[in-house]
Amino acid sequence: MGFKKWVIPEIDKQIAYKLAEECNIEPFLALMAYSRGYKDPFALDEFIIKDLPDIDIYALPDIEKAANRILSATNSGEKIVVYGDYDCDGVTATALMYLFLTEMGANVDYYVPSRHNEGYGMHMDAIKKLADKDTKLIITVDNGISATAEIDYANSLGIETIVTDHHLPKDVLPNAVAVINPHRDDCFLDFKDFAGVGVAFILALAVSGSSPDVLLNKYSDLVALGTVADVMPLKHENRGLVWYGLNKINRNASTGIKALMAASGAKFGEITAGILAFTAAPRLNAAGRMGDATRAVKLLISEKYSDAMQIAAELDDENAARQKTEQDIAAAATEIVINNKLYNNRVIVVAGDGWHEGVLGIAAARLAERFERPTILLSRDDENSPYKGSARTVGDFSIFSAIDSAGELTVKYGGHDKAAGLTILADNLNAFIEKINEYAANTDLPIPTINIDCRLNPVAAVPDLVYTLSPLEPYGTENPKPVFGLFEMRLKTVSSIGGGKHIRLIAEKNNTTIAMVMFGVTKDDFAFSEGDLLDFAVTLDVKEYQGQEQLSVFVKDVRKSGRIDDEVISQLLLTENYINGTLDCEDAALLTFSREELIPVYLTVKNGANTVLKLKNRLDAVIDAKISVMLDVMVELGLISVTGYGDNAKINILNSQKVELENSNILKSLNERAVTL
Repeated sequence: MGFKKWVIPEIDKQIAYKLAEECNIEPFLALMAYSRGYKDPFALDEFIIKDLPDIDIYALPDIEKAANRILSATNSGEKIVVYGDYDCDGVTATALMYLFLTEMGANVDYYVPSRHNEGYGMHMDAIKKLADKDTKLIITVDNGISATAEIDYANSLGIETIVTDHHLPKDVLPNAVAVINPHRDDCFLDFKDFAGVGVAFILALAVSGSSPDVLLNKYSDLVALGTVADVMPLKHENRGLVWYGLNKINRNASTGIKALMAASGAKFGEITAGILAFTAAPRLNAAGRMGDATRAVKLLISEKYSDAMQIAAELDDENAARQKTEQDIAAAATEIVINNKLYNNRVIVVAGDGWHEGVLGIAAARLAERFERPTILLSRDDENSPYKGSARTVGDFSIFSAIDSAGELTVKYGGHDKAAGLTILADNLNAFIEKINEYAANTDLPIPTINIDCRLNPVAAVPDLVYTLSPLEPYGTENPKPVFGLFEMRLKTVSSIGGGKHIRLIAEKNNTTIAMVMFGVTKDDFAFSEGDLLDFAVTLDVKEYQGQEQLSVFVKDVRKSGRIDDEVISQLLLTENYINGTLDCEDAALLTFSREELIPVYLTVKNGANTVLKLKNRLDAVIDAKISVMLDVMVELGLISVTGYGDNAKINILNSQKVELENSNILKSLNERAVTL
């Protein structure tokens, strides 16, 4: 439970109430929509009503060229191959384009590269195999924007290519018949953040000439699944696409998705975007991560339910194996980070041997969350192989831009602001780590944030509130489930639940008591004490229990009331400068201390403050950065041991004997740097 900056919007309640009147909706719903940026009645109506997505398909450059070439190939019977990708977005896009072209009467097949043997994107060997099978047209989905050399090779073999992709283009576009990518500089769509499957759907619209509702009735379940899985923002056109897709899944899902959801234990009629993200998507991803992703495509295009269920059951088993593999890799990488103090770098880069490439992205996300640093995990098959890996970020830090800053040291790379993939030679690894951290050092410190929609009076936390806000659904990226701030609550009790893995908190304010659950935090690790005045960031849900609806309150973050986030960030920067040895004289003077100042800190540890965060919470008079220095000095002098990382690190008393501060090289160095004030 590390530091997160709380972002609390300033809401003009009068404007929000006026919006409620103009749109004929509940005032609190208008207030919440206003906090998400919907500040005029037209935008709010569009957001609430969730009308058919109005996509200006012809604002995409090359779309007419692509549609005409596909129609020509279909009419002449030329062999078309849909060249996909092995993640959930890629396989849903592959299935959509294959099903669409099949219905059009095209001579079509599909190809999905192996994550382990080929890696992301187009490959020369695959193109040669497709040429040998008399392929005349390749349509890429969810890839191709960086395949300049590969498409040139395809051209030399007499194969034309249409690229559909949503990854960020580089300076030179590939020499294809058409390049459909909303992120092209000459694309003037107002909204560009479609998933790969969304771009494929737009091309299908252009080819068919149909109104959106016709194709939505056929393929919106695929579009919704791929969009949610690829963590695309659920706003504007994506919101409508996912809304229609969820309705189709709950009422009339395709055979493959029906089998997939059944295997995951989901209940039709109650499937949300969150359920897609955490049940269906991981199982489809498991096909490519652990083996052959073509099975996922076969599942999605299946017409026979028994065949689909057999594949879905296989993917369910592989997802369980994927989870175990990912946990093992994350544990091994975490040990490397802690042992080598890599968490002190702005960007964590961990390289291993023999790690399963298919789960590196998920493991990188785990480490990024734990260490609150952008993280890149790399692995190679043997010492003669290049490293391949995945990157994930925190906060607003663009991991793609960071990798791009050291792009000349890679074999290849691609991705977007939040996630990326790369290949790099071992000889370039150290230089890459140095250069990417130089880039990061010249940006703002990456800080995880938590967005609070609004402050909530605890008396208003009732089941009806959840129903009032249901028009905000579907929830997902950039339209998350509402998070409320419960401020200045007095903590009454803390108790363990779930076999000690989680805690139940009871807090009170103005004679209103609220029970809350906090997952993944043990009672021993919880940094606060009964009686503390705390702020809670919470989400709300309604569950039925013994025939009655009950409100469930889940804690996403907790902090001491009165905490000023900018001051905490200032302390993090000061601590970083101390660790890196870049303190100026004035800052060094802030961090020096006397024996008299150290004694109460030591006694606080001795009296039960056995984690760094507990210590900080009990020592309001001592700045956080100085506490970090004091802990290092006490470790240096053998008074304590500190195990683990960051605020959750455990502190143990080793020695209660008197020691001399003059023996501390850390303190000596600080005193030499400090000025006399």
